[in-house]
Amino acid sequence: MKSFKKMLLITLTFCCTLMLSPFTAMTAQKIALEITYTETDSIGSRLVYQIKEEIRRSIGLRLTNINEPRIVAHIRTLDPSKDDSGKISIFSLALTHTMDDPVKIRGRSFKGEIYISSFMGTCASMFIKEQAERIVANIDKEAEELRR
Repeated sequence: MKSFKKMLLITLTFCCTLMLSPFTAMTAQKIALEITYTETDSIGSRLVYQIKEEIRRSIGLRLTNINEPRIVAHIRTLDPSKDDSGKISIFSLALTHTMDDPVKIRGRSFKGEIYISSFMGTCASMFIKEQAERIVANIDKEAEELRR
C-alpha cells in the first residue's frame, strides 16, 4: 500500500509537470517592452497608465526599462480642444526595436533602433480601458512578428 501511494504521488507530480510546462515556456518567451511617454494631457496619461496595466497582464509582453533587446513604444498624446477640457485625447504610437549591444545578423553588426510600425488614434475619457486593450493587442501582434 505504501509503494502504491508513492507511485501515485510520482505519477501525479509527473502529470502536473507536463501540464504546466507550456505555461512556463510561454512566460519565458515574453518580449521586453519599454514605454516612453511625453505627458501633455490628463486623458493621455490615464491611457498610458492603462496600457502599462494591460501589458502587465499580457501573456506575450513584459515591461522593462533595462538595457536589453526590446521593443520601445514611443507614445505622444495631445488634447485637441482649445480649453483642455480633458474629454478626448489624440495619440500617436511608434514602435521600434532597440538593441543597446551590437547584434550580428548575416555577418553584419547592428546597434540602435529599427522602425517596426506606427499608428494613431483618439481616445475618449469613457473608453480608456477599451482603447488600451486595442493598443496592447496591436503591440502584441507586432511583437509576434519578431518572435518568428
